[in-house]
Amino acid sequence: SAMSGTQWIDRNFKNYLHTSKRPEAIDGVGVTLAMFIEDAPASTERAIQSLIEKTDQRGINLELIAIDNASGHETKTLLDLLEATYANLRLITNPKKMSRSVASNLAARTSQQEFLCFANSDIEIQDPSWLHRLLMVMQAHDQVAAVGPILLNEDLETQSAGIHVGGGPDGLSLPAEDIRHFQQPKTVDALSMACLLVRRSVHEQIGGFDQRFCHDRQDLDYCLRIKELGQALFLASDAEVTQHKVCSRDFDERTSVDNELLREKWQSRFALVNHCAEAVR
Repeated sequence: SAMSGTQWIDRNFKNYLHTSKRPEAIDGVGVTLAMFIEDAPASTERAIQSLIEKTDQRGINLELIAIDNASGHETKTLLDLLEATYANLRLITNPKKMSRSVASNLAARTSQQEFLCFANSDIEIQDPSWLHRLLMVMQAHDQVAAVGPILLNEDLETQSAGIHVGGGPDGLSLPAEDIRHFQQPKTVDALSMACLLVRRSVHEQIGGFDQRFCHDRQDLDYCLRIKELGQALFLASDAEVTQHKVCSRDFDERTSVDNELLREKWQSRFALVNHCAEAVR
């Protein structure tokens, strides 16, 4: 029978993409990973299992917080089972739906770790060293406040490789192996919240996510506010995470409100963000 896309990725992914050397060892670093969940039990189970079972956690105190945003019975039952299975998984249950911005800030306030990682429930980990690769960028550059991986579609095409202010999306049409030619981390102006590692101190300094963003664009606003501090955001060119796009939203009336809010906040501030961005390049 024909091999499914998932089976093909499992068989070929590491050899095809992860040709760089193994990152140096991390020692005693704490990371809280906050995953926002709205039903979609199959993708949620895949995401949590791959994060905990495939991630190399040596030298890392990894805590995974699953934020259940008033999901249905099937997802609730699954999350209860996963929480009982994995010692480093903690469940936060929202009895009523709240925005991702509010839920993510709530999860961050419960963390005592040095780093926060915000993640979608439709991601999948293939490379055990993905988190080490992100942390190595953090430890190598004092001014780095946030780091993200290259996000790949199921067919291994690049979905997101960072965003630059004043231009179109950066690298969206490039296949992943071409982006890997950069080898070194590169500065960007914004990163996707689908997988975003940030220093907890910086998250607290900017006041977390703007809770007026209900459905979309909170990650763009978040990253631009980090830029205003004169801090840097980096794309880790040797780290990849697959995103299955189960959590993606249509651009309907709800997201258009968030788009308008972003424009109102930032249309007169791009010059300042660009100035800060140039200072850390």
